Amino acid sequence: MITRPKQFRVESRLRNNRLIAAREALGLSCPQAADAIGVGYSLLVNLEGFKRSAMNKTTGTWTSSALKIADYYKVPPDWLWSEDALAIENGRKVTLELDAAEIVALQRTMPMSPMEAIDDQEKKGAIQEALQGLTKREFYVVSRLFGLDGEEEATYRELGDDLEVSYQRVRQIVMKALRKLRHPATANLLSPWDPEN
Repeated sequence: MITRPKQFRVESRLRNNRLIAAREALGLSCPQAADAIGVGYSLLVNLEGFKRSAMNKTTGTWTSSALKIADYYKVPPDWLWSEDALAIENGRKVTLELDAAEIVALQRTMPMSPMEAIDDQEKKGAIQEALQGLTKREFYVVSRLFGLDGEEEATYRELGDDLEVSYQRVRQIVMKALRKLRHPATANLLSPWDPEN
């Protein structure tokens, strides 16, 4: 007999909340923490997202980076990476099948909407850091065009009206800003969230 599937499938990725909470307790963004600890930014992001192991698989000992991070936060490595967390590293994604009533019940227990809860603070920080290399005008145009300022996304025509320039001039500003954002120095900040990585 075939069982009736639930109406919705929710897929989510897991992150190491203890590692993230230790960093946030010091008021540090991921890039700031990586600099302070003396480890690579990508390494720290990957450890926070269970994309990299804190344990050397061959020797069964902590990696030097894991020890350095634990020492910086003044906690033992097995508190940041418990046995359970180490077991999850290969299965970073979680899939749940839910009915509408279960989703409503879950939403009621969350302090914010599901989209806000899933939203990634490190990604926002990296985007803001990447945008710092733009001129004021480029920053304004990119922020409005992509809705990074929390407002609804603006069109080229709306931006042209705001800036009193042509649609084509707005397009040129956007293209120049995107070239700057694609520069390897800036692109490295955003590489942990690149869907092609």
